[in-house]
Amino acid sequence: MKNETTTHKFRNFIVFLLRDSPPVLTLFACIGLTTAASFYQLTSETILQGLLAVNVLIAATLLSERWFVNRENRNMIEKIGDDVTVLGDRISLPTNVGLDSLVGSRKVLPPLEGRLAGSTSLKISGGSLFRLANEYRSLFEELAEQGCSIQLVVCHPDSDAVERLCNEVVYESDDIEAYRHQCRSALRLFEALAEKYDHVEVRTCDIAMSFSILAVEKLAGESSASIELYAYKVPARNRPMLHATKAASPDFHAMAVSQFDSVWSKSMKTEGVCDPNVSIEKVVD
Repeated sequence: MKNETTTHKFRNFIVFLLRDSPPVLTLFACIGLTTAASFYQLTSETILQGLLAVNVLIAATLLSERWFVNRENRNMIEKIGDDVTVLGDRISLPTNVGLDSLVGSRKVLPPLEGRLAGSTSLKISGGSLFRLANEYRSLFEELAEQGCSIQLVVCHPDSDAVERLCNEVVYESDDIEAYRHQCRSALRLFEALAEKYDHVEVRTCDIAMSFSILAVEKLAGESSASIELYAYKVPARNRPMLHATKAASPDFHAMAVSQFDSVWSKSMKTEGVCDPNVSIEKVVD
């Protein structure tokens, strides 16, 4: 232990001589040369020799400083490299990440009741949204009763967009009139909810959307966003879907909200769209 202390002191002394003594000696040499020139009659040769000695000391100072700085930088780089190596050993990255791990379907998601519990804001867009209107009517009414703001956008039942969705997206039926009837039925359910609660608003658009959006905001818990892709003639339960939480994928969540807001800005209010006598009947899944 005593030998280690002595060795450490000796090492510090050597470091002082190499790193700190050159600038100190240079300072004293400059002061001494200036003082001597003031009090003594020095020859030009003596002054020149003194200046050369000072320049040598300055050069030694610069070289020693550069050497120590480079040494410290090298040690720091080696330490960072060691830390990165240790961190890399602790992290096991997947070697084969496929799209199947990123894209799911409606079947693999948690129940909608759980995903919407505690919501303060819902933004929902889609073709007809009949399944939501028909199967989750009580859930939406419960959320509205709790003060949740709900914005819904669906295709106008009489628009060309509905015909295109029926021909290119809906798997269960090619009957355009039956699909329009379904759109009116869902829209009437949403309109009834909007008439009851001021913070529920329903709009229609004539955009043949290529996906549906469900963006959820929560004060407590995880906000989330889901985008269901409208693939060609794929059953609704098997349509590819992207789902992520706002905490894990804030950019994805922001993109989903931005897409909804863009459609919302192009949509119109639904007054007088549906006949209140239209029956609520499930025609297409």
